Amino acid sequence: MRKLLLLSSTAFLLIGCDATYLQSKQRIVDFLTTDGGISLYTFDHDGLNESTCDTECLKKWTKYLGTASKSSDLTTIPLTNQLLYRKHALYTFNRDAEIDDIKGDNFNTTWHLVYGGNTIEDTQINYNATSSMKQTYLTDKNGRALYTFDKDSYGESHCYAGCENIWPVYYAPVLLSVPSSLNKSDFATIQRDKSKVLSGKYSQTTYKGKPLYYFHKDFNQTNTTKGDWVAGVWHLVEIDAHKSSQQAKPLSALPKKVSDANLSYAAKVGKKLFYNPKRGSCFKCHGNMGQSKPPSILGLPIDNVIARFGNQQTIKERLLDMKNNPNSGRDPSMIKGAKALSDEEIENVSAFIATLKD
Repeated sequence: MRKLLLLSSTAFLLIGCDATYLQSKQRIVDFLTTDGGISLYTFDHDGLNESTCDTECLKKWTKYLGTASKSSDLTTIPLTNQLLYRKHALYTFNRDAEIDDIKGDNFNTTWHLVYGGNTIEDTQINYNATSSMKQTYLTDKNGRALYTFDKDSYGESHCYAGCENIWPVYYAPVLLSVPSSLNKSDFATIQRDKSKVLSGKYSQTTYKGKPLYYFHKDFNQTNTTKGDWVAGVWHLVEIDAHKSSQQAKPLSALPKKVSDANLSYAAKVGKKLFYNPKRGSCFKCHGNMGQSKPPSILGLPIDNVIARFGNQQTIKERLLDMKNNPNSGRDPSMIKGAKALSDEEIENVSAFIATLKD
C-alpha cells in the first residue's frame, strides 16, 4: 500500500510540472443557512472550538448563537453559546440584507460559506431548504480542482509528511495563461522546506500567497471537488460565485418557503417584510412557514404558531394591538417589530401570514 501511495504522488509530480496554464470550471453547490435563510460562514483564522473574531471584526460579522444540539455536527462554544459546525464557529455577514445573500463568501479570502450537505438535522440550521449557488473555481490545464489550506502561512506551506500524499502540491514552472478574470501577477512560486519534503517536489505555485494543492481523491477526475471543505480547512480556489437559479433541493419533508404563485399583490409585498432580516424579520422567531414556536417569556411557553390563525383580519388586529398598546403584556420583541411597521405594512404582512396554514 505504501508503494502505491508513492506512485500516486509521483504521477502528480509529472503532471504538475508539465502544467503551463490554468482554467476554470463551474458547479452548483448547496450551502447552509440559518433557519431564517440567512447565509452562514466560517473564518479561516479561527481554531477548532474557538472564535478569534475581535471587536473590529464583529462590526461586519455576527456570531450565530445556538443551544445544545441534537446533531453531532452541531455544538456550541461554552459561555458564549456561539454555534459550531464540525467544531468551526459560525457567523452571519452584516451586509447580507436579503434571504440567501452570499456577499460574505470568500471575503478577504478568509471567510467561506459552509457546504454541509444533508447530514444536519437541527432546527437551528435551515435543513428543510438549503440554498444553492453557481460557483466558478480554479483548475489545472486538465480540469482538476485546486485547493488551499487554511493552516498555511502567506507564501509558506505547512503540508508535509503524510499530508503530501493526501494533498499533492501543484507546481507550474511557467504559467502561460490564467482565467480571464484573474491576474497572472497573483501567481508565484515558493520553495518548500527540503528537510520535510517526502515527494522530492521542492517548488510550489501559489495564488495570492496561498500554496496550491490537488486532492488525492480527485485523481484522474476532471469534474469532482471532493476536497472542498475537508475538515473545514481545505477550500477550492473560488473565482466567482452567485446565487443559482436552480431550486435548492430539500433536506427533509418539511415545506420550503412560500412561492409567489397565487399570492395577492398585498401578500407578495408582505412576504418581503416577513422574510426581510432588517424589517419585519418574522421568520427569525416563527420560521420560514410560520410553523415555529418562538422562545418562551419568563420560562412560560407561548402558544403562538402564527400559521394556525389563517385569517388576515385576526392577524392584523393582533399586530395593531401590539403596535398601539405597548402595555398589552405581549413579547417585547413583537411590540418593537410591530411599531416599526406602518399600518399599510401590517395590512400586507397580515395578508401573507394568512396564507401560511397550520
